[in-house]
Amino acid sequence: MTPSDSALRVESDSLVAPVESGRALRIPRPDGGTIILEISDVVDDSAGSVDAYFDRARAWFDRQPEELALFEQREPFVRSRRELAGFATASQSDPALAPPFAKVALGLELPQTDEYSATSAMAEPQSAVEGDRYHATGAFERRSVSSYIIARPEERVPTETGLALQHVEGELVATVEMRPLHRRGDVTDEALARVAEIASHLSPLDDDLLDLLVSNARKNGVDANGWATIVLSDIAEARDTVAYRHLEDGRVHRDGIRRETLDEIYERLRGLELLHVYVGRDLIRGAEAAEFDRVFAIRRVLTDPDDPSRVIAIRYEFGTSSAWRTTDILAPTRLLQLDARRSGPAKKVGRYFFQHARKADAQRRIVLDVRTILADLRRPLDDPNPKRGRRWLEDNLQELVRECVLDSWGYIETGGSYADGFLGRYGWWKRWLELHVYVVLPAPTTSHDPTLDGGSR
Repeated sequence: MTPSDSALRVESDSLVAPVESGRALRIPRPDGGTIILEISDVVDDSAGSVDAYFDRARAWFDRQPEELALFEQREPFVRSRRELAGFATASQSDPALAPPFAKVALGLELPQTDEYSATSAMAEPQSAVEGDRYHATGAFERRSVSSYIIARPEERVPTETGLALQHVEGELVATVEMRPLHRRGDVTDEALARVAEIASHLSPLDDDLLDLLVSNARKNGVDANGWATIVLSDIAEARDTVAYRHLEDGRVHRDGIRRETLDEIYERLRGLELLHVYVGRDLIRGAEAAEFDRVFAIRRVLTDPDDPSRVIAIRYEFGTSSAWRTTDILAPTRLLQLDARRSGPAKKVGRYFFQHARKADAQRRIVLDVRTILADLRRPLDDPNPKRGRRWLEDNLQELVRECVLDSWGYIETGGSYADGFLGRYGWWKRWLELHVYVVLPAPTTSHDPTLDGGSR
């Protein structure tokens, strides 16, 4: 992704002295845009006024709440544009944001759009992954759907329209709901029971499928209808779920993809069609109505001409939220290849951190406290056996390092080592919840896209 040479620019009216050289502050935003503050150096900055101004400006942007990408945000980088305009307005009224006696130019640098290219004639789709990396999204909607997938059954609440769960991050709340595909009026008990059955079988494999749908559309584009095409065998290949057989000489050979593996993939894709995300309220004939957007929909099914029951590929499209169209993460393919049954918990933990990759610093390090991690991963904080929760988190992090999904992990307070000596023998549980875990993401090796290198701020 090459930064665009054209940037939206706004100049402040606050200016004083002529200048000799310039300084700039670049503030990456979660949607991929970069806010740029270019200040022409003051004549005398011995008091550090420029750095202080930059700190106040950065703090202003850090305070901006993350937004749900609504219908009108189909165009990428709406958030960056809105924040730029908001900062320009605030600079005129808030003395703390007034520039330090110099001329300031505000700019918005936009990468080439990640909107999938549309072509009238689609080429044969290629693999959704690129070597050891694949494209994914860490948008709030995506994280809320992952939360729904990994939730305990009792956390999903029956409603008049389906089975819902609230995902909360600070002041930001999303409602995710599984709904029957075809219904009129309220959901019947029978239809709700069917939805609950599908929801009960959700697993990290379903998160894999959503990631691959996004990555595939990013890599292969969409047709004139806005539909992407993905081959089921490519999904199995990307996840490395190919059967093997051992020959007498001890060599291992691929034995092809089992039919039941492809059938399971298709059935899970059909189940994921039930996912909806709340995006706001509207007025219909004077009455208030809640508006939900489907995550994705299968538009065409491609089958074997000699066996119509055998699905070869699907054509699909995402809902209108821009969150599913703009990728901002390069995740390791090895995360997809971990066995969804044996290493399901490790997949949850690994995907969780990659979905927060925009929080990584320049050293690709993400720091979060244990309490937040467990809550976000739907682990109970009042476990009667607290050692079990700690062992669960630490063992999964160790597995992710061993499998080269993460470079390393550790506790901030202990300098990276285990926390046994630090916590003591008695009352360690509550103190452990307050510790901060850091993970180091692996360096991308197949992409030169700077906006996807861990999302450093």
